[in-house]
Amino acid sequence: PEPTKLEETTKTDDDLELDLDSLDLFDDTPKEVEPEMELEDVDINIDIKTISKSMGFSEDDYQEFLDDFINTAHELEDDLRGNDEDSRTEALETLSNLSEMLQLLFMKKFLYNDIDLFYKTLSKIENNYKEVQSNDLETTPNNEEPKEEVVIPDIVEEKVPDTATSKGFGTIDLSDVKPKHFDFQLEAAANDLSLPIDLIEEFVHDFIDQAHDETPKMLKFYEEGNLDAIQKIGHLLKGASSNLRINPLADTLFKIQFCEQPNQLEMLIKDYWAHFLSLENQINVISN
Repeated sequence: PEPTKLEETTKTDDDLELDLDSLDLFDDTPKEVEPEMELEDVDINIDIKTISKSMGFSEDDYQEFLDDFINTAHELEDDLRGNDEDSRTEALETLSNLSEMLQLLFMKKFLYNDIDLFYKTLSKIENNYKEVQSNDLETTPNNEEPKEEVVIPDIVEEKVPDTATSKGFGTIDLSDVKPKHFDFQLEAAANDLSLPIDLIEEFVHDFIDQAHDETPKMLKFYEEGNLDAIQKIGHLLKGASSNLRINPLADTLFKIQFCEQPNQLEMLIKDYWAHFLSLENQINVISN
């Protein structure tokens, strides 16, 4: 059949077509990526502010990790394209884990399906996005067509419900809590995640800062009797510690996340803090 007039005016052979449903950016299951996909006229927009906040990092810290990811990807390009199967597998695991850590799952998809597309996208991030961020604002001249933009969906931070009881649960004093020792090995975590040990150490330091920020909020919500808010913080910290393979600490936070009995919270929060102090002491020894 003859094309309609609307089809003739809105679709040509030169048009760039991106099917976001087929990209499925946040499904990390490797799927076939169309090799003919063109990115020259597409901007990659990463919402650093939202992602870094959801991970408990500052925007500057996330930018540093993104720089490390870019540099590492360039360093491993020969291994990825080479014929040495062991080197290629190791490079894939390293960049795959970094992509997942930084919540760049679309890069993980490209990595396993099309190396050329992976590096083409990396170049767009490096040359376009980082320059835009450093200038804070990018304007499109009036005589230029705006570039089509692929927006990486924002990670929506759940708001803590305000369901505090009228009396609260009391107060918790953590000043007399003693560290409860468990053995955390940076090297083991780095090996498990196939990431450089110094990068894991940076992540752990950021997690420690995050815990120092979130724990006073947890105590405040305890005084207000806001169980939902306490569970939300437990969930946030549990996810970060679990990602870093700090399993004993993650286990204590898991119990807080799903605790439905306010009379058990004080014991659970103190147990979490005892494990946290042990982690902090170990990392301070390593860093010094």
